[in-house]
Parts: sequence; structure tokens; C-alpha cells
Amino acid sequence: MDSPASKVVISEPQLLNAGGSSRRKVLVLNTGGTIGMLKGEDGSLKPEPGALELRLKKIEELNQDIFPQCFFEEFDPILDSADMCPADWCTIARCIEQHYYDFDGFVVCHGTDTMAYTASALSFMLENLGKPVILTGSQLPLEEPLTDARSNLLRAVTFAGRADLTEVCIFFSSKLYRGNRSKKMDAGSLSAFDSPNFPELAVVGTEVKIHSRLLCNPPKGRFRVHMIKVTEIVVIYVVPGFADSIFDAVVNSGRVRGVVLLLYGCGNAPARKSSFLQACGKLVEAGIIVVACSQCTRGSVEIDKYAVGRAFADRGVIAGFDMTAEATVTKLAYLLSRGLSPAECRKAMMENLRGEMFSPAKTLAPWSVTKYEYRCLILLDESPGNALLIPKALVANVHRLGLTNVVVTNLDGKKLSKMLPRLDRVLLDAPCTGSGIIARDPSVKVKRGQKDFESHSRLQKELLTAAIDMVDAGSKTGGYIVYSTCSVAVEENEAVVDHALKTRNVELVSFTSAVNFGVEGLCKYRERRFHPSLNLARRYYPHVHNMDGFFVAKLKKTSNKVPERAKKDRSKMEDKVWGEEHWTSDFMDSVVDFEESNGSAVTKKKKMTARDRKKQRREELVKARGYQQKYPPKAKEESAQDSTEPLRKAKVKSLKKKKEKRALDQDAAEAPVKKTRKTNKAKNRKA
Repeated sequence: MDSPASKVVISEPQLLNAGGSSRRKVLVLNTGGTIGMLKGEDGSLKPEPGALELRLKKIEELNQDIFPQCFFEEFDPILDSADMCPADWCTIARCIEQHYYDFDGFVVCHGTDTMAYTASALSFMLENLGKPVILTGSQLPLEEPLTDARSNLLRAVTFAGRADLTEVCIFFSSKLYRGNRSKKMDAGSLSAFDSPNFPELAVVGTEVKIHSRLLCNPPKGRFRVHMIKVTEIVVIYVVPGFADSIFDAVVNSGRVRGVVLLLYGCGNAPARKSSFLQACGKLVEAGIIVVACSQCTRGSVEIDKYAVGRAFADRGVIAGFDMTAEATVTKLAYLLSRGLSPAECRKAMMENLRGEMFSPAKTLAPWSVTKYEYRCLILLDESPGNALLIPKALVANVHRLGLTNVVVTNLDGKKLSKMLPRLDRVLLDAPCTGSGIIARDPSVKVKRGQKDFESHSRLQKELLTAAIDMVDAGSKTGGYIVYSTCSVAVEENEAVVDHALKTRNVELVSFTSAVNFGVEGLCKYRERRFHPSLNLARRYYPHVHNMDGFFVAKLKKTSNKVPERAKKDRSKMEDKVWGEEHWTSDFMDSVVDFEESNGSAVTKKKKMTARDRKKQRREELVKARGYQQKYPPKAKEESAQDSTEPLRKAKVKSLKKKKEKRALDQDAAEAPVKKTRKTNKAKNRKA
């Protein structure tokens, strides 16, 4: 890739629709392309500065309140898409960086020929992007009567005004694609773009359908822009019988930093030409990053599938997996521009950075319950907002297992036993807390609590019971249930299987002949005691077996009959049992008094405290000695007449006594006072 110095300048933003909603603002950046071209005197289409802006101001729909306010900027000069280069990608990225905090979204009008390259490059250059960047264009100019430019542009503006999109996308012909997954598939059709190895993010029909679970997660860091500076990358399309001397020229040039090989099928190459293999080894030894992609539009590179591919991997060639050629080239240029070493670059090329390639951890997370038999039924977890979209990893696993008749559904697993006929075998990979994958996801330690373990255990018991009910015990080729979780908690493993052993006619079966490693299941844990046969289950720990922690148990159904539950005695009486057999309609409508044999009402005795026991012993001791207390306690229950009269008489008698005593005290106090006064008078006379 050659990158000449860019001399493109960008005009100042101009408002297009004053009647649009001021709550959201979108910047429309016109780089060129067919959408804004006009026919020349010779009939050919040529870029015309200012033509697109004038056309957009005449679109009345943009002044409706459902559209955000749009501001327009334009490249000077306007470029044909064939002239776009990495320097122009950097110009677009700088424009977005400059206005990032001024607008809620961005629309880039671009030519269709290299739109996939620009979208892929921007997806890597714009790190921690928290706003939508939508690239769009058209196959016909906006001035044409049957153009597709009008609908593409209006819908692109609508998506650019959404807050739930945080990635670079391409909108074309009523579909929204991830930018680094897109590819131009048709030069003459109005549906020119497609996403071969990834579903579309949204479809516009009579209503907008957005597949929310496919969108990238919002960023967790500050928005940054990384420029692509390294452009010394060569793409080689391998054809039968080509000369290997081209590799010598690449090595001897000393300038090439990366090579992308487009191989046959899933990464196959000539096996008889040892010189080709040796040439690839020389490239790797020279410090050049060599990435293998497929010439096929759909599919993934499996470099280990054939012997020649294995030989390539041993030489240091890395697989591009299901990335498009556009995404592979731009990703390699981005990583080399970051200044990474060849080893770091090779490692990063095999990691999912912006959703550009298949990622098992992100693809399989929402799908937690799986069941299958010889005619395979796969049950996908039904959660809010979870569309029935089959992940590619699931399809790959089905092919790997050799299954030929597969049904996929997202019905409730607890109700399937009443909807389907008896099955031969069921594998239940139950939803769990994920305590066995702490090494991969340390946040499990803080995200999960006791309530999570209890709720998952309850759900697992219901699912395992339903799975057992689905299996036919009389099957000649089956009758087995395999239960597994990616958890190491006893509540989600042994406790669930022990519950199944008590409530259904099943027994644990050993599978040591096929699985000869792992730790035996627990028959006792702290105060808990489980069925002795649980030692036939297997536990796997990350620190012991070098894999994610999980639990697996194999059950054999012995009978289709469901055991009856033992009836419990829920009464508090000793002479009569009030069980469920007495719950007739007449009994439920009547009022029943539970009485003892002597006819007295049943009263629940209060538990005696230490103080009550001490009082009881004192009363027994007084009674044994044969005398009453000095002040015996009054009776608690007396009639109103008997209790009121003695109290009234005692009160009157007490008042009389108090009155008489007060009079005597007064007389005794006054007597000495009078005598003292007479004595003082006599003394005064003598004086």
C-alpha cells in the first residue's frame, strides 16, 4: 500500500436542516464518491464540489423532528473512492477527533469501491469509540430519479443519531453491517455490500429491527485516535503454478513489513512445491508478519486442518481465521503502526480487537443450555432481547460431532417434556454461576453471591428433572442423561444430582472407560451427606487439570414411572392425622376446631425460661413445706362484684385510720407550744 502525502482540507460545518431535532446533532462528512457526482458534457460522472450539500438542503424529510440536526463538511478536493489512501483515512479520523464532543454521531459519504477498506481502518484507528460512525454511499448519483442515495443517506443519518451504537458501520440497501466485517460483493446491484461471516446488525423494513446482542459493548476507556503510518504491506493472491521468486524480491527489498497470503479454501497451499514453504519461512525469519487468509468469500482459515497448513504454522505463518482481506490488511497496518514487535504483532493478529473476527468467549456467552440426541435438538437459552440467531461456533460444533439432523429452538427447557416425544439421550449443559472459570473471568468472585448460587441451584434442579422426563428408559440405544456445569460449587453439582436421585428413577453410571482423569465427585461436604454413588461423577479444577473448572455426571434412567412423594403429617395433634386424604370439598368449606381428647382447646405451651423454672421450683418447695406465703398472690380472675366490694370497704377503712392518726398527731404537736407561751409571759411579768 502506498500512501502519498494528503493535501485534503475540510470545510467548516454548515447546518443543513434547521427544522431537525436539536436534541441530537450529526456531522455529515462528504469525502466523495458516486453519491455526490454529476454528469459531465461527455456523459461521464465526475465529482462536483458543493453539489451534494445543495441537494441535501432540498430534502424536506430532514426537517422533520424525527431526524437529528445535520451539519455538513466536505473534502477539498473531493476524491473518487479509488483515490482513497491511508493518509485520507487519517484525515477522516482527525475530523472525527476534532468534533467528537460536539456531535452525537457521524455519517461519512464515501465511494463504494474502497468503502470496506475505510470502514475497517477506522474501526481500528478509533479506539474506545462511544458514538456511531456510519459510512454510506450509493450506486447511482443523488440527482438520478431512481437513485438509492436518498434512502441510504436518510437511514444512515437515523442510525447516526442513536445512542446504542458505538462502532464503525456501513449502511447500504436497508441493512446495517459492521464495518470491519463488510465486503463489496456486487458491482452492479443496489445491494452491493454484504457481511459474509457475520449477521447484519440491523434491518430496515416497515420497522427498524436491531439485533442488540450483536452490537459491540460500550467502551470503558477514554476515546483515542491512532494513525496508520506503516503502509509497506503486500497482498499475494496465490494461483496454481505461480513463481516463488516474488518472495525473494520481497525479502531483498528490506522495506516490506507484512505479507497477506490469500490461499485456497480453508488455508490450503501447494504441498509439492517445497520452495513455497521455504520462501514463507524466509519471510518470517526476516521479521515480516505473514498472515494466511482464504480466497473464499465465506468460511474461516483452519491452518491446522491439512498437513501443508500445519507446516506453514510451524514456519511462523499465522491464520487470519474468518477476517476479510480488507480487515486483515488494515488490522496489520494498524498494529505495525503501534510500534509492536513481530511477536507481539503476531499475537494481536489472532485476537479479536474490534469484533473483526470470531471470538468463542463473546459468541457463546448468551447460549447456556444445550440438549441433543442422535436426531439432535439444541435448546438455546431464552433471555430478554435474545434473538434466535445461531452462532457460528454452534454450527462448527454440530459438524464436529457428526450430527446430520439438527433442530434449534429457544423454548423453555422446563416445558419441553410435555411438547416432545421421548428421546434417547440428553446432554444438559446447565446455566450456572461460572465459578469454574475464575481464571478467565476474575469478576465472578465479586459478581456472584449466595442468592445467585441458590437461584441457579433451583433452576438446575428443575432443568435436570425435565431432562430426565424427556428420556425414554426403554430405549435400546440410550436412556442416558449427561449433566454438566462450568461451576465447582457443591450447591450446583452434587446437590442437584442428589435431588434427581431422590425424585426420579435414575442411577449414576461410571464413564471411566472413556474419561480416565478428573477428581471423583463429593459424597460428603461439611455437614452435607449425598448419595454414595456420587463418587462416579467427575470434577475438574483449573489448577489441577489445566482447563476450565467444571463438573459432569452421567445418569441412566431405570423407569419412566415418576415416584410418588411421601405424604407428610402437617398436624400438631397426637390422636388424629390430618393429611391430604381428608381435604374433601365439604371439609374445606367447614370450620374445624382442633381439640384434645379432654375437649379443651389446644394451646401451644410457651417455652420456659430460667426465671420460670426457678419460680416453679420455689412454688413446689413452699407447697412441700406445708405453709402459705406471708403475702399470697391475689387471684387473677374474680368476678366484678366480688372484687369491687372488698376494695371499696378497705379503702374507706384506710381513709378513716389516716384521718384519726392525723388528728392525734396535730394535738400532740400543739400541746408543748401553748405551755412555752405561758412560761414566757410569766417571766416577763417578774422582770
